[in-house]
Amino acid sequence: MSSSSSAELIKTQVKAMTFDVFGTTVDWRSSVTDELTNRAASKSGELPNDDRTANLRRLTRDDWGHFAQQWRNTYSTFVRGFIPGETPWKDVDTHHYDALVDLLAEWQLGGIYSDEEVRELSLVWHRLRPWDEAAKGLRLLGGQYVTSMLSNGNASLLRDLDDFGSLNFQRRLSGEDFKAYKPNPKVYLGAAQSLEMTEPGHVAMVAAHLDDLEGARKCGLRTVYVERPGEEAWKKDEDRYRNAKDWVDIWIGEKDGGFVELARRLGVEYDFPVEPPNPFEGIFAAVARKSPATGRGVDGSSDGWHVEEALSLDEALLGFTRGPAFGAFMEGRAGVIKQGALADWVVLDERLDALEIDDLRSLKVKQTWVGGRMVYEYPGGEGLEVEDL
Repeated sequence: MSSSSSAELIKTQVKAMTFDVFGTTVDWRSSVTDELTNRAASKSGELPNDDRTANLRRLTRDDWGHFAQQWRNTYSTFVRGFIPGETPWKDVDTHHYDALVDLLAEWQLGGIYSDEEVRELSLVWHRLRPWDEAAKGLRLLGGQYVTSMLSNGNASLLRDLDDFGSLNFQRRLSGEDFKAYKPNPKVYLGAAQSLEMTEPGHVAMVAAHLDDLEGARKCGLRTVYVERPGEEAWKKDEDRYRNAKDWVDIWIGEKDGGFVELARRLGVEYDFPVEPPNPFEGIFAAVARKSPATGRGVDGSSDGWHVEEALSLDEALLGFTRGPAFGAFMEGRAGVIKQGALADWVVLDERLDALEIDDLRSLKVKQTWVGGRMVYEYPGGEGLEVEDL
């Protein structure tokens, strides 16, 4: 499938985007390396001149970069070795602490830091800087799609990263929610269900790791690859890497612009909100006082925004029928279906008076008639004659 047709599928089918966090949204490598380097420099000035201190002082920033990579590698081994229902549950914060203790001993740095200092250092993963364009790209994409974290990190870790980086995700989903870790199918399918999507294909997984996207694809999600420096485990000369370019829906190279480029390819290039042209989404918003994109209120709340200002369904419908006719000085000649009026109407796939309000978001127009003539028919829709209406 060509990249243009795949992008079009995402434009037309996808309603939510789930984002991997470590490496895709935030630059863990430089953040962790900087923290390790700075902590070591500060600590070395407090210690007596002995062998342990000399060992600490010899370590360069490059050495701490290797340390950070080893720490990250233990995480990959940990999540891939976890078997839901068999392995006792352990969250990522706990793993990071345990792995740090082991690595300090392996590097002959055991005892350099107090236990309290080790615990604080292990929480560096809560303070990772986002990639430069990430926050802006998420803001752009959030105007058209539900944006959600989907990470193996525990809930408190994701909350802190979201706040620290001012990322403003609309939702935060963690492997902890499903007691499984990516790439286990429970995580991807659980995410689609949590986002209230009727099918996995309404969700696109965004990641800088092809194994993550492969897991998502097997569960029916669409896929977006955002290349980040040093993140891809698959080698470029491997068949699986080359083959991935055939099944990834959107492939964004390392220097192409990350999330902002993703927004551009999907036609979302401006910071100001663009209201959807679908009138039924507008009616839903007026009646439910919730976002038609997410079905939720402010900050993902199930409560509507200023519900005291909600309209009834009949009142909202008037805003798209008789109301505009009145404003255009065409009252009685437009906005109504009666003999002698402008014969414009739509045929819907469900009766409005039989719908739950939430169903307005997925309501489809089967036919559009203008001047007594059908000008649009939904592909595969059943034909209707004027006499039937």
